[in-house]
Amino acid sequence: MARSRLRKYLLLNEENPLYGYVYLLPYLVLFVIFIALPILESMQISLYDWSLIGPPPRYIGLDNYKYIFTEPTELFLHSLKNTARYAIGAVPLFVFGSLFLAIAVDAVRRWKGFFQISFVMPMVINVSAISIIWIWIFDPIAGLLNYYLGRIGLPPQNFLGHAETAMQAIIAVSFWWGVGFPFLVYLSGLQDIPQTYYEAARIDGANAWHCFKDITLPLLRPTLLFISVMQIIGAFQVFGQVYILTGGGPYDSTRVVVQHMYLTGFQYFEMGLAASMAWVLFCILIVFTLIQFRLFRFSERLEY
Repeated sequence: MARSRLRKYLLLNEENPLYGYVYLLPYLVLFVIFIALPILESMQISLYDWSLIGPPPRYIGLDNYKYIFTEPTELFLHSLKNTARYAIGAVPLFVFGSLFLAIAVDAVRRWKGFFQISFVMPMVINVSAISIIWIWIFDPIAGLLNYYLGRIGLPPQNFLGHAETAMQAIIAVSFWWGVGFPFLVYLSGLQDIPQTYYEAARIDGANAWHCFKDITLPLLRPTLLFISVMQIIGAFQVFGQVYILTGGGPYDSTRVVVQHMYLTGFQYFEMGLAASMAWVLFCILIVFTLIQFRLFRFSERLEY
């Protein structure tokens, strides 16, 4: 009887401060086991000379962090630069390209559902399948893209085989595959903006640009911040399409930091070095996220 009353008090009394935690408990347990503890374990591993095929782990302090920045090949720094190149090209394309697509689809009256499905459908396909499809499209001999280039009199291009075009090709594939998520988020935000704001602005003589600048962008600021943060994190974690499309080539021109971590940990079995790279990447993402929050708060203060 006492146990039944206790259970009823914990689960049904919303005034109990533990009420919410009872329902969060299963998630919190899984979070601690599969996320929090592995994160702490990776911090410990990064402080050891830890090789899966070598001698027992040996504590070396911060030597792994020093080594990845001073190694003779500079592969880690090179992969960071390539990742930054990818982010500089991909993040603005995702943030603003998907916004303009959402605005265009929101403005049409017919076929809106068709366009929504068209942009979202690639998102549900596995990155491996997407990459294989685009390898065929980019093929310099039998590829669909080079076929149409030949039809208009242009020579065939080896898009994935040249350092000058490989990263741009990866960015294009990533956008085609992943535009659906930010597109849907923006579209949802646009549909929450009352149409009366636009009607009042048009009555006052505002054109489409003024409506976008003075109504759409300010009201979408939280959505814009969310998409920006998510896309920067995703850009620095890019791996699957790079690994399948180019394997990091040609000549390591598309070797990104997560691929370098993967090769270090699972091809060369240097788990300590791989863990230290992961923590450096984590710190970089934290810094970028904090900078974005500061910039958006600063822009809000300027506006008001």
